Amino acid sequence: MMKGAQMGLFDVLVSQADDLAAKVGISPDQVQSIASAIQEKVASNPDQLAALEQVAKDHGLPVDTIQALLGHAGGGTDDAAASGGGLLGQLGGLAGGLFSKA
Repeated sequence: MMKGAQMGLFDVLVSQADDLAAKVGISPDQVQSIASAIQEKVASNPDQLAALEQVAKDHGLPVDTIQALLGHAGGGTDDAAASGGGLLGQLGGLAGGLFSKA
């Protein structure tokens, strides 16, 4: 169930790139590139925060922009994000979904 939910997050990033890009002030191409980079970095780096910081650095963006992008794509994560657990919780779920084969 987690794997499908997390893959859904990336599906949203790609399928709604235009809308999400407008919400966070970046191009739709950047949204798609960021989605791919997050998948790759989280899969190869068990430290999700470091992976996120690397994606932000690679794209010349502040981490807050990546967090906002994930928040808009995740829908309903605003309360968790406000409490400090949103982004890391999402990334932890992403890692779990990516590493889970069963």
